[in-house]
Amino acid sequence: MADDKRSRDYYRARSLSSPTNRRRKIVTLDVNGEAIEYEVRAPTLAEESKINRKGLIQLRGKDGKVDFRMDQVEMSVRSVVACVFIPGTAIRVFEEADLPTLREAPIGSWISQLCTESLMIRKDDVEVEEKNSKAPISSD
Repeated sequence: MADDKRSRDYYRARSLSSPTNRRRKIVTLDVNGEAIEYEVRAPTLAEESKINRKGLIQLRGKDGKVDFRMDQVEMSVRSVVACVFIPGTAIRVFEEADLPTLREAPIGSWISQLCTESLMIRKDDVEVEEKNSKAPISSD
């Protein structure tokens, strides 16, 4: 039993004290004729949860049943707010007060491109997913 606890403590110490490396990508966009670099980072679990919660629309049918649907625009702009940083810093470029302006951006604009980059970085890392799916599964 002592070995189990020591083993658990070992794994917890190693896991919880290791730095978390968020996926990141530098994106250079033409903003009104000026090339501007942005750093797009994968969100934390808490940020991902908030994006998903805020991106839901509650619908009530004629029969009174409640249903939820994802609002793609809301998911996109909230991804930009959560995932876009000044390169090399912990400073986010946008804040919640910018959401109305971000929502009104035309398709194909630099803001639209940031939305696409932010949504893409939120997807699970395909290589890690493939590697994990090939790992042997043990049953207890």
